[in-house]
Amino acid sequence: MKKMIFSFFLLFSVFCLLIASPTHAVDISTIFGPAASFPTVNSLVNVITHNLLTIAGIIAFLGVVFAGIRMIQSAGDAKAQEQSQGALTAAVIGLLIILGAYFILEIAGVLTGFNFINPPIP
Repeated sequence: MKKMIFSFFLLFSVFCLLIASPTHAVDISTIFGPAASFPTVNSLVNVITHNLLTIAGIIAFLGVVFAGIRMIQSAGDAKAQEQSQGALTAAVIGLLIILGAYFILEIAGVLTGFNFINPPIP
């Protein structure tokens, strides 16, 4: 029974692909104005990557600061200090992952010749 259902969906998918009408390109800058400032998809992805790395770095830094404050405030309570130490460890590991991603993007930029961190946007 499962084989018959799978065969039906496979045949239906092939049929839909065969009768699909061709698509037509749409100039998205007429619909969404800010899209005109990104001439290629690469420039849009690079801006998003740069902003995400910045936001992630800020969040990780705030995590380190707040975990440190919690650790200082929990001087007498061993359980709270252990939780603070776990939060601090997680924040530092997150910061190291973000820095690793940054350096991987830099290395990819050197290898490909394209600056992923600060792309040239006209």
